[in-house]
Amino acid sequence: MIDHAAIRAGRNLPKAVRGPGPEFEPFAEIMRLAEVDWHEAVWLAGITTAVGWDRPESIGQLYNTLYEGAPWTWSRVVPDGGSAMAEWIEDRAELLHQVAKFGDHRAYQSHRATAPTSTGRVVRSLVGWLVLSENQLRANGADFDQLYSAMEPVVGFGRTARYDFLRLLGLLGLAPLTPRKCYFEGSSGPQRGARRFFGKPLATCEDLETHTKRVGAALRLQPMILEDVLCQAQKVTPRSRVGAVESARVSRRGEPRARA
Repeated sequence: MIDHAAIRAGRNLPKAVRGPGPEFEPFAEIMRLAEVDWHEAVWLAGITTAVGWDRPESIGQLYNTLYEGAPWTWSRVVPDGGSAMAEWIEDRAELLHQVAKFGDHRAYQSHRATAPTSTGRVVRSLVGWLVLSENQLRANGADFDQLYSAMEPVVGFGRTARYDFLRLLGLLGLAPLTPRKCYFEGSSGPQRGARRFFGKPLATCEDLETHTKRVGAALRLQPMILEDVLCQAQKVTPRSRVGAVESARVSRRGEPRARA
């Protein structure tokens, strides 16, 4: 389950996979940037999501140009819509394939230019969307659902990436965003886990949202916490349900989990 307390504290996820290159802490860096440059912080949050939260060194390799030169900062990518960065990625795709691997939520992504959702295409698309959506993201009444729908055209940002990116902005205080539901539509793991957890194999996504809302209200758990629990539920036995819910409560409080 994703440790939201770790993210809010700027720490790498406990189950993050170490990769080659210098240690990098994307959440801590985003929090630091948020104090001085909102645009840069949001941009790094986008790169972090595009690569995968659980691959901090991969994020560092991509953002920091393999530590060969100046980072791909927002001020560097925005003038040409990310084209220079995209071309740089495409020229080094094979090397990046080795040193900047993708996280669990990004398993089907590729740095290679021939891929439909190559990292270069993602960069160009994400830069364009961020430019157009700044006012919506910074508005006091920013709406998670509206932004989630508006992000649909962004290359490589399907249901999971959009959900992860927007909730990351909320978790790190970059935008007043909190999901009000689990967004089962278009998901795979959360749908399977929810049907198993509730014992309703034929439930529609709308039904699952309703059941989850009731559980969340009863246990005072946010939808994004329950979404993580239900995603994990596809991997556990029915006897593990109570433990999964207790883990969610701990994640909400930000307290360390007791070891078995």
